[in-house]
Amino acid sequence: MVTLEDLRGDSPIYNKSAKNKDEVLTLQTQRMLENFIEFKAKKARERRLLEKQRKKPKVLSSKRNKKPDAFTVKTVPISKRCFSEINKNEEQPKGVFSQKKPKRVKRQSKRQRGLELMVPDMPIEFKDKITELDGSDVKLVIQKELFPTDLSSHQDRLAIPRGQIKAEFLTEEEQVKLDEKEEDGKHYKGMVVQLIEPSLQNSSIKLKNWKLGHSNSYVLSSPWKTVADRNKLISGDILQLWSFRVNLKLHFALVRLAIRSGSIHFDT
Repeated sequence: MVTLEDLRGDSPIYNKSAKNKDEVLTLQTQRMLENFIEFKAKKARERRLLEKQRKKPKVLSSKRNKKPDAFTVKTVPISKRCFSEINKNEEQPKGVFSQKKPKRVKRQSKRQRGLELMVPDMPIEFKDKITELDGSDVKLVIQKELFPTDLSSHQDRLAIPRGQIKAEFLTEEEQVKLDEKEEDGKHYKGMVVQLIEPSLQNSSIKLKNWKLGHSNSYVLSSPWKTVADRNKLISGDILQLWSFRVNLKLHFALVRLAIRSGSIHFDT
């Protein structure tokens, strides 16, 4: 390598061999060229070595011959089988293996879709009956199909799901009254409402709040089973429940529809 003494010309090598300054400069230049050539050759050797290492094929280690490390933790991905092997009686901490199941959307049958599209007006007989009572503010509350649960003797109630209600028919005072509960703190008291039955007979029935699963619903309670039997209602019948007001008091009219050949008409 070229040292500071070489560049200044103070090197004892140059002082012994060189006779004058010109020779010293010549020797210095020659030494610098030699060092430069040696540096380039060294870099070239390093590049060739790297290229050989890159081109050299990698030897894959065999899993059979590989000895397991005593401190190696083998991780196993969680699968459906892992979930099934969990003891159901064991309480799992919140947030572990907890996945919300997607809500199933109930598919409507062609009959149900047709009922939503076909909503006939109130028949003239009921209109005349309401006019005789000096009624007003007539609204269609719900149009629904009767199910076996609606006609069960031990339940004695007609469910009016809030999600199927077509118009708001209660005042704020009536809603507050329906929220009042019995002394047990579980059951709702409800309120008595006048009813025009499918046979055009006048009667009274109780309207109540009812908890169905995680949601609240309205129901027509006792004596609903008596009304259903008196009007010979059966599962599969299509009913319309109308509300109206007489002297600001809530009244109901229950209309039975019949489906024949894909059309709806009134069956009174």
